[in-house]
Amino acid sequence: FPEYGTTFNLVNAFILLVPAAISALGGGFLSDKLEGKSPMVKSYIVIFSNILSAPFAYLAFMNTDNFWFSTSMITLHWLISEAWYAPNMTMLQNTTSSQNQGSIVSIYCLMTTIVGVIGTGALGNFQL
Repeated sequence: FPEYGTTFNLVNAFILLVPAAISALGGGFLSDKLEGKSPMVKSYIVIFSNILSAPFAYLAFMNTDNFWFSTSMITLHWLISEAWYAPNMTMLQNTTSSQNQGSIVSIYCLMTTIVGVIGTGALGNFQL
């Protein structure tokens, strides 16, 4: 949708700011609330938030006719998928000694950023 360049920039910034933040906070709240019920709750939130969000990403990327439909699907994708972040960080911190928590979280953030950059660059070279 090249004709929506500026609009996409604004909408994408909103999506990454509001729905993604709501999802991350919601995932953290949900994992804290349900933590006592099962030791696997945090893992289940990470797994199922990504599985449940996948159809919305598929619909967004496969649609080439309607900018607003694609944008809506991406919004739903981010609203559901980012629930993984807080439980994931908590699992990292719970399995690491307190003196190493800062290093573990920093290394994790560094590695996810590196993989995101390399993955984006590598996939950007594929033409379907």
